[in-house]
Amino acid sequence: VTALTVAQSDSEKKFISLESNYLRYAEQFPSDLNSLEVLGNLYGSYGKWEKASEIYSQLKQRDPYNANYHFKYGGVVGMMAREGSKFKALSRVNEAKKAFTKAETLDPKHWQVQWAQVELYAQLPAILGGSYEKAWVHAERLEQLSKINGYFAKAYLLDLQQSTENSKIYTITLSSDMTKNISKEKLDNKISVS
Repeated sequence: VTALTVAQSDSEKKFISLESNYLRYAEQFPSDLNSLEVLGNLYGSYGKWEKASEIYSQLKQRDPYNANYHFKYGGVVGMMAREGSKFKALSRVNEAKKAFTKAETLDPKHWQVQWAQVELYAQLPAILGGSYEKAWVHAERLEQLSKINGYFAKAYLLDLQQSTENSKIYTITLSSDMTKNISKEKLDNKISVS
């Protein structure tokens, strides 16, 4: 118990120091959106969802055409829905869906948005709009952007549905594709060196 307490204390000290530095930098350079994003990332990585959502909301307002800001906002709002008040869950889930949809509209090749939606729709209860069919649609879109991530997403969904045999098909396909890609890279490197 003592080691855990010390580790938590060290982690909290590190967070406080980083937060202080990032806040100071953001105050000195208020037009630097990257510094604000880093601050939001810090809050998110420490599970401080409310603070992270406030930062990403500011970023969305200041640069409404940045898909990544909408994606990150959707992610933290989704976490707030998952871990926070059940009373507010429905409105937060809807807010997360809107943010992901906006991010996808702004950048159709943003593969992380597809992954986030796979997880969102797979984990949500049906009463809140969750469904494996919706998740599968996003897994298909993800596969178009990144075969490897698409296969992982499909294997993940099949595992959740306890369809182990079908999940293995994607895992085997993934392994086969990765081996082919590695072999092709080695061959390409040998050709370019020659």
